Amino acid sequence: MARRNEKYSKEMKEQIAAFILETGKSATKTAKEMGIDVNTVCRWVRDLKIIIMTV
Repeated sequence: MARRNEKYSKEMKEQIAAFILETGKSATKTAKEMGIDVNTVCRWVRDLKIIIMTV
């Protein structure tokens, strides 16, 4: 369950970041289309890249 101050579930964050990495679509464009702050989406992508590199 998400903490009270978290708007987005872990699954949603991972799905959006994975979509961006798999399709090559711009994080900026994706964020704007979804109504999510660009910096937030970029952070999700960066975090997923770190996870992928450490596996």
